[in-house]
Amino acid sequence: MRFSGAVLCATLLWHLTVPEAAAQSERSAPAVQNAPTRAPADAVFDELERIDRERHRDLLGKVPDVTWADVLRDPDNLTLNVAYARAQLARGDLKSASATLERILLISPHEPQVELLQGLVLYRLREYGGAERALSAALAGKLSDDQRTQAERALSAIAEAQQQTRLTLTLGAGLRYDDNREQEPLGGSRLVLDTPVEADAEHGDTAVVSLARVRLSHELDNQDGDLVFGEATYYGADQLRDNNLDLQVFGANAGMTLYFGAFTLTPRVGADLVRLEDQNYLTALSGGARLDWQLLPDFAPFAEFRLADENFDDVSAAPSGEDRTGLRRSLAAGFQWQVLPRVSLAVTGERQVKEARRDYEGYHGYALRLTPLLVLDNGQFLRGDFTVRQRDYFGPDAFVSSETRGDTDYVAGISY
Repeated sequence: MRFSGAVLCATLLWHLTVPEAAAQSERSAPAVQNAPTRAPADAVFDELERIDRERHRDLLGKVPDVTWADVLRDPDNLTLNVAYARAQLARGDLKSASATLERILLISPHEPQVELLQGLVLYRLREYGGAERALSAALAGKLSDDQRTQAERALSAIAEAQQQTRLTLTLGAGLRYDDNREQEPLGGSRLVLDTPVEADAEHGDTAVVSLARVRLSHELDNQDGDLVFGEATYYGADQLRDNNLDLQVFGANAGMTLYFGAFTLTPRVGADLVRLEDQNYLTALSGGARLDWQLLPDFAPFAEFRLADENFDDVSAAPSGEDRTGLRRSLAAGFQWQVLPRVSLAVTGERQVKEARRDYEGYHGYALRLTPLLVLDNGQFLRGDFTVRQRDYFGPDAFVSSETRGDTDYVAGISY
């Protein structure tokens, strides 16, 4: 069993859019055995995009408890009709809500609050022309400062959504602290020829983190909004104490996002380069696909398959790195749950098989990951990461022990 460390990461982001085990030898540095095949920054980029989506999710406001029977008892009550439209939105029935709001405007034209809500609903339905007209009409009337801000934000989002080709640049910088950066065994000892040898003491370390991504996407000429994309990423972690664990990850990938009603399919291919202490440690070619299903308005299951051909090199921090060369297959499934307008929870279970030149570097295993997210004001967020990972290796390392190794890792982290 190994406790991999509690990680605290504070990162600032700028987003611009332009038209394993107690039985372990000295052969491989523990902190680099699990080198990533995707840039660690990918998770941060994913959260930034999720924040952009959540920023518009709560534009429709709080939902009252109103039924159609209530409306029938007082059909000319404007406030009641608007409340009923909001109740339809809460059930995810956007089209019915739009029809209700349209009926209200036929009875009582030029109601800025109703036009505002209609514009927001049409925006969610991707009917951008009607949304622009409704929002512009609302802005010409009397709105509160908050309502005016909502309308302006929605118009800005519509203008961006209507761009077929988008170039997005994301930059970030921050600090990362890991209280067990070298991933020393929890028991305080390691095995050499089945003999316990005292391990190094656990040491925390701080890293200066930098990250960047350039993404180019183009929406295809169809009604579904399908798009193709390509992106390049960089992640760097400059350790303040252990310079031999300085990390650089370069990645590039391309793919498509295809929409089929409530389903979204995203196939992609990619290449990654991992460098340790300015030495090439890992090169990987990968491919895979992810399927998302918007089962409920606030609940979306997903499944993802990924295959990577990993080629490791011997470096000073991991002198037997080549032993880990081989294919890695993973199948993950889980769900994204919008618990509250600003609180979400992602749960992911993963099955992974790693082939390697040496049996003691190959394994099959499982992982469970919980990722809560709290969206704050002005694009800020708090993101937790709690992972339990079990790995059972294919064979023993005779230099370490005659018994086959097994790892249980616990990782906890929080990012701001």
